[in-house]
Amino acid sequence: MARKRSTITVLDALSEYEFVISELSEETQVWYVRRLKRFAKWCAEKRLHVPDLKPAHVAGYLQELRKPSVRTGKPLSTYTLHGHMRCIRTFLFWCAKPGQRYLPLEVAQNLVMPKVDTKVIEPFSIQQLQAMHVANGQNVFPVFVARNKAIMDVLVDTGIRASELCNLQLEHVHITAKEGYIKVMGKGRKEREVPLGLKSRKSLNEYIKRFRPSIHNENHVFLGNKQSKMTVTGLDQMLRRLGRHAKIKGVRVSAHTFRHTMAINFLLQGGDIYVLSRLLGHESVQVTEVYLRAIKSMEARKTGKSVLDNLK
Repeated sequence: MARKRSTITVLDALSEYEFVISELSEETQVWYVRRLKRFAKWCAEKRLHVPDLKPAHVAGYLQELRKPSVRTGKPLSTYTLHGHMRCIRTFLFWCAKPGQRYLPLEVAQNLVMPKVDTKVIEPFSIQQLQAMHVANGQNVFPVFVARNKAIMDVLVDTGIRASELCNLQLEHVHITAKEGYIKVMGKGRKEREVPLGLKSRKSLNEYIKRFRPSIHNENHVFLGNKQSKMTVTGLDQMLRRLGRHAKIKGVRVSAHTFRHTMAINFLLQGGDIYVLSRLLGHESVQVTEVYLRAIKSMEARKTGKSVLDNLK
């Protein structure tokens, strides 16, 4: 018996929506479903079905998300809040499509997106990168030393995303004595080639040829502790652990900070912003321009003069 559209729950609609997003990358699907299931649970507690939803309900949910976390005691960042709202808005637009018509289109159109704080991008310093390599060298397992070194070198040399690194396949690594590059699948399932420098070529090649276990039917370059594909969560945990051992302060230790570090240093070394945009897999150079603003902020901080110190 067909379900009445007036009684469809958010969770039921989400079950249908999962088929719609099944062509997206695994990480993107998880990102959507995790956030939408949280929204569906809240709607169920409020006894709200999809046709009942109004912009005010979504605004109320946003207020719930703004409350400090029970686990951390801290509220979600504005960037994270914006991500939740992007998921909900995209989902509700789908619910309003002619094929569904679970709710009026104006509900999705009238959602108010939260503003995102504009923060200064902080890259790693050379000293911090060196400290993490020293901390990595203290690992008692040579295979993990080689793997982690290759990961850090590739991240800072290419600026690829965490998901792109974890999904990298052996057949997409091309290394010779004189040159090297990798093929990565970026957002929107768009493939691009990213060159490797001498140091990252050397460490990546050494890990693959000397240390990476040869496992039947496992073609991912970077393997986790259980000799299967390294996950984004596993990568984050490994980097945070290195950051703690290296006593890194004042900057978040994550794959995205390596991406920031690559981008800022690429521009500081005279690189072209349009080339950088292509290397990072940005859809528009306007996204990449945030790194130009970061450089100007760094320069202002270094060259700024104290008004008080110069008063007579």
